[in-house]
Amino acid sequence: MNKISLIAHGLSDGGAERVESILANYLVGRGYDIQFIAAQTGNKVYELDERVHYFFKTPLTGNAQIKFIQKGWNVLQAVSKFKPDLVISFLTNEACLAGLLYKVPSIYTLRNDPNNYNNSRIKEAIRQYLFHKGKAIIFQSPGAMQYFDKSIQEKGIIIANPLKQGLPYWKDYEHEKVIVTACRLEKQKNLPLLIDAFAEFKKSRTEYRLKICGSGTLEEELKNYVDDLNLTDNVEFMGFRTDIHDIIARSSIFALSSDYEGVSNSMLEALSIGIPVVCTDSSPGGAAMYIKNGINGYLTPVGNVDAMADAFERIASSEEHARQLSENAIRVREILNQESVLQEWETVIRRWIS
Repeated sequence: MNKISLIAHGLSDGGAERVESILANYLVGRGYDIQFIAAQTGNKVYELDERVHYFFKTPLTGNAQIKFIQKGWNVLQAVSKFKPDLVISFLTNEACLAGLLYKVPSIYTLRNDPNNYNNSRIKEAIRQYLFHKGKAIIFQSPGAMQYFDKSIQEKGIIIANPLKQGLPYWKDYEHEKVIVTACRLEKQKNLPLLIDAFAEFKKSRTEYRLKICGSGTLEEELKNYVDDLNLTDNVEFMGFRTDIHDIIARSSIFALSSDYEGVSNSMLEALSIGIPVVCTDSSPGGAAMYIKNGINGYLTPVGNVDAMADAFERIASSEEHARQLSENAIRVREILNQESVLQEWETVIRRWIS
């Protein structure tokens, strides 16, 4: 039985974590012996098949440098003990010692926008080294791949995020007058833009409310911003929700206001549910791979409040247009079928495992 170590963020509530858990469960179901190394957090939202060997070790307390070294050492120890035939890493910083010291074929994958990734020079050098050393690099979009030099691009492969199975369909005739978003409450997501666009839209559409689903470090700051705009009765902070897809299916519009993204899982899931979607055309172009402006959703310029508010109005003003957007959007289910995407992963894996 071939052994694969999967170096992951963990099993918390992020988009990368969802893909990591799906991939681990798929591969163990295909007969591989899978080790899942949670390198960043031991929090568990997603579930692993009981056959997956799960590893997490809390790093030592101390400054960022000590934690950085400890995480890398923990990963190296786990990989060395498991003795895999292949390593698949969703991370580079935590995988650096394993990549340097454990001699086994490795596949790396990038889940965010490299143009906006806040790396130190040392961490950027680690990523460049590991990507050059890796057998294959999995990207989510051509724009992300084009950030790197030719030698990395030549081993780059575009694989989309697999959709969650069993998603509901948009309730086009009985939805609530709600704009909904689902994301981490962090600076990258630029939620003040969404709140401002909602405030502008609500001047003429007083019946609408905004639901913000997710958690993060900016929650209190965003609540204060909503209070300052006198929108407290119209904006609801929902926290992390296990029923997020049902909430989306009952709403009128899904919106995402990020300054940059890899490819947003919540955006893809919203499209597949069929709710009309408004999303910023963020770097490195992941949203534009799936949204055709005015046909299956709306792309608005990053940071442009008026454009987002106008897109809300275009959808709200015509039920027929909203239904046409929905019919076109759900076709993404065919493109991102979970089984097909996971088969693409396995095809790459088979190239480097005996």
